[in-house]
Amino acid sequence: MFNLQKLKKDKKGFTLVELIVVLVIIAVLAAIAIPAMTGYIDKSKEKTAISEARTFLVGAQTVASDRYGAGMAIADIPGYIESKIADVNALSGMSTTLTTGTLTVDSHAKIETFTIVTGDGAKQVVYKAAPDTANGEEMFTVTDATP
Repeated sequence: MFNLQKLKKDKKGFTLVELIVVLVIIAVLAAIAIPAMTGYIDKSKEKTAISEARTFLVGAQTVASDRYGAGMAIADIPGYIESKIADVNALSGMSTTLTTGTLTVDSHAKIETFTIVTGDGAKQVVYKAAPDTANGEEMFTVTDATP
């Protein structure tokens, strides 16, 4: 009988109030962390889309330079690249979709502009080359792809 009374007195554990306080602290931390993580994920997807666009640019520029060197007319190069998009994707290792009619080249077959949809279909990237007169960088604009 003595052991039973001692067990009741030596009872250890957390009270309901302590458990609720811990849950509230966890909820506050989650409320702060989840939006921050969402922002990091969105930034990561944008950087991935830009990376895909840069890779596509290298592949498309390779094809454009090859055709220019073979004597193809400048006006025919964008249409040729659009017709050979599978080859450009094979060169770049991507599965992007080029928006028809958005690829342009300058008088030396340098890619000036294009619009692609990323391989996962989530983002659309518009590329615009930096003008030769300005010391700016090429510009990539990323938006959510429209279905």
